Amino acid sequence: MPKEGFAVITLTDEAFKRAKSHYRMKSKKGLISKNISFSRFVTELLERALENDSQISQIEPLFRKLGTLNDSIVVTDRSNQIAEVKIIFRKKGAELFCVLDKRADCAHVGFAYSTPELYQFIHLKRKSQDLAKRKRHPIRLSALSVI
Repeated sequence: MPKEGFAVITLTDEAFKRAKSHYRMKSKKGLISKNISFSRFVTELLERALENDSQISQIEPLFRKLGTLNDSIVVTDRSNQIAEVKIIFRKKGAELFCVLDKRADCAHVGFAYSTPELYQFIHLKRKSQDLAKRKRHPIRLSALSVI
């Protein structure tokens, strides 16, 4: 029985493990206060996700994500125009560019920035680039001294 003002939810084992791993990683990096419990962390995470979902729901009638294509996010607007928003990788991050409007600051780009898939894609792309760099520049064990 939970305390008054609290409720209990059931998560899949996988969701629990991902949340716990995320909590530990952020704790180790000092990104969350040491006095924040795992329960409070998950509650705040859920509240932020709900707030983001609420904000996206307000602009979804204007824009809708159709999908992804290579290094692009494809969106449609209220005029039923289909816009390809390209993700251009730079050394210090990623930039977006709308092929339809030929601009980096149009509403299609703004909407693309609001999609979680963009950040997941950027993260995966960076990870694969890092792996590719390691494969091109292997560590030579003979150059290391062992004590």
